[in-house]
Amino acid sequence: VIDPKFAPALSARANMYLTLAQGSYADDKPSRKLFELAIKDFTAALAASSKDKHALYCDRALAHASIGMYQDAVLGYEQGMKYAKNGIEDSPFVYTQLAGVYSKIGRFNEAADIITQAIMNASGSGMDAVIFHGGIKGFRTLYPEYSLLPDEILAEAVRRRYFPNFPQKWNDEFISGAGHTGGKILSSILPELYINRGDAYMKAGRREQALADYRRVKSNAWGEEERLMPRRFYFDERGSRNHDVPEPFPPPPPKL
Repeated sequence: VIDPKFAPALSARANMYLTLAQGSYADDKPSRKLFELAIKDFTAALAASSKDKHALYCDRALAHASIGMYQDAVLGYEQGMKYAKNGIEDSPFVYTQLAGVYSKIGRFNEAADIITQAIMNASGSGMDAVIFHGGIKGFRTLYPEYSLLPDEILAEAVRRRYFPNFPQKWNDEFISGAGHTGGKILSSILPELYINRGDAYMKAGRREQALADYRRVKSNAWGEEERLMPRRFYFDERGSRNHDVPEPFPPPPPKL
């Protein structure tokens, strides 16, 4: 009331509206008005402040997507990622949310491309998890398409692509070591990224690329006990894709 443009309060209230809206939606209670109030406050916060615009844009996009305003959601996510500086752009969840909205409006190739960015950039759970946990053994398990490349050439290509500031001696460590993981990859997020990209490829008519991603998830590359292996979650006993996992984003918009 004293300062209608006080951005921290607007942002905090917007996030509380969003939390309430998501909780109401999950309980099958009226929620659309709460999402609209969240959008209103996020918009006011964006107009009032130059700080944390990346988070505000993405949170507002989440609210837009939740009530079926998919074009607005796409613009919001894209704008949020432009403002991010080693923050939200490292989060795989923003990529997967944007990919979900792209798929909702039929932009399947762009959905696959944005998931590829997540696999490459997501800190601690993307390609860095493959490289540091799995070493060359884990990398070759997930990427058999590079099987004809000798170890030395593959290691140099990986170093130049992902760690150009590392000394060349790193190549030997990559080739020889997988540490205590024995070449197994520790990531609960990466299998879901491959699944989401595979689904997007399949919808785009890029079947071979989709099946390649599904094979990565079905492989033995993952450092989990058998009952927790990704293939147990994303595929049935016959190896067919279980489309109930993960839950699709965005969910159907709440009824008016």
